[in-house]
Amino acid sequence: MNGRVWQDDHVDEVVDGVRVVMRLGRRHEQQDGAFIAPGVAAVADGMGGHHDGAAAAVAALEAFGSAARRGADLHDATAQADAAVRALTDGQWSPRAPGTTLVAAQRQEQGVAGVWSGDSRAYRLRTDGHLEALTDDHGTLGGIEHALGSAFPALHQDRFWCPLEDTVGLLLCSDGLTGAFEAGPALVATDQLVGPDEATAVIARLLTTRGLTELVEVAAETGTDNVTALWWPLGEHSTPPPAR
Repeated sequence: MNGRVWQDDHVDEVVDGVRVVMRLGRRHEQQDGAFIAPGVAAVADGMGGHHDGAAAAVAALEAFGSAARRGADLHDATAQADAAVRALTDGQWSPRAPGTTLVAAQRQEQGVAGVWSGDSRAYRLRTDGHLEALTDDHGTLGGIEHALGSAFPALHQDRFWCPLEDTVGLLLCSDGLTGAFEAGPALVATDQLVGPDEATAVIARLLTTRGLTELVEVAAETGTDNVTALWWPLGEHSTPPPAR
């Protein structure tokens, strides 16, 4: 299994059937990262309030990808990603030690299995047009409670499952994408609610009518963070409707 890690200011590519779009946004440094290999995809978001967020994201994705290539399951690959981030400080605890979120997915026979730690997200676009959240943020208004790295006592990761039936595709993203619309979801008019809240409805509408690239660019122009998103087509109806 080959694989590739991105951490660039401007990316728009399709690799192994997965589209990756990445923008610097209004930040001075790209701290997001993405990984794609056949049947596996992941997004990491280095924590900006900590030292070396960019290095943490790359270390996590490189270790995750190396483990996945050796046949490790998602749980073990994420544990090895966490160990790699902790190694940046020799495992020494610090409230500002390098840290990163991670959301990852792996294709299986009946669907796509996934794991996450932090506030990077996974969404399932259903054939009825609804964008269904598959993850819950590991955080509060006070900050992230769980992520990878020595700032956290121990790794906490949760799992999700995306069935192939009635699924158009899977969206993995950093919070730079979702946060831009949660701060101002009325930027794009929606005449029908297609998600559990208005922000999700806006993301769904942009994804299905204008495509992933424009969705990311609107988020980068509107928000204040790096923005990274992966679109993984799945099932019979695997391509969002073309841009109007």
